[in-house]
Amino acid sequence: MKNLKYLALYSKQTQTQNPDRWQKLRHQMTILKQQFLNPDHHAQTIKATLVEVTKVKWEESLMVKAIVTYLDKFSETPDKGA
Repeated sequence: MKNLKYLALYSKQTQTQNPDRWQKLRHQMTILKQQFLNPDHHAQTIKATLVEVTKVKWEESLMVKAIVTYLDKFSETPDKGA
């Protein structure tokens, strides 16, 4: 509850004392909201996370590296591929 009060106070101060910063924050929140509502963005994020975790866990396995690379390239848009 204390954090919410601080956030509300910060919001009010930023609105009145630094309107340019406030507009930038509002724009960033709009983009964040759009990204949260976009299922494709979630799929990309999950894929990137799984790739990184797999790389760390199976760093020495050539077969895992080959599969991860294949899936990573396969899931890119055609104009971005190698």
